Amino acid sequence: MAKTLSELYQEIVSMSDDEKLFFAKKATAELLDHLSQHIDSDTAIDVYLGLVACYVAADGTVDYKEYEFFKSVFEGLDLSYDDFFELIQNNYSSELVEKYDELIEVAPLNIRYDFVMLGLAICSCNDTITPDEAELLERFLF
Repeated sequence: MAKTLSELYQEIVSMSDDEKLFFAKKATAELLDHLSQHIDSDTAIDVYLGLVACYVAADGTVDYKEYEFFKSVFEGLDLSYDDFFELIQNNYSSELVEKYDELIEVAPLNIRYDFVMLGLAICSCNDTITPDEAELLERFLF
């Protein structure tokens, strides 16, 4: 039986900050590896950034806590908040959400899980999931 968004959210919020960060790094590596097996590496990174942009921009804001979380996932990345904001703006479009629908439908279950859980980790950085974020995440449930 598939888990609900609420059950998955409980998994994320029950994690310590270190566990959530470890999970996000692991999920990112697995997602990038999966994407790289199907498309070239540069495009895989663009697709991944588009995914992050969809999650961050889902509620119409670029929260500073989401920026801090992203920087923690990519340790050592020298990226200012303004650059992150621009990165999100340049990589988000509603058409991407449609492409992710297609991408997630054909992915193995573990990748689908990582895909949704990474979104939950990003969206819950500010200790809440907005209705717009929940609607986006519901689209990707497996």
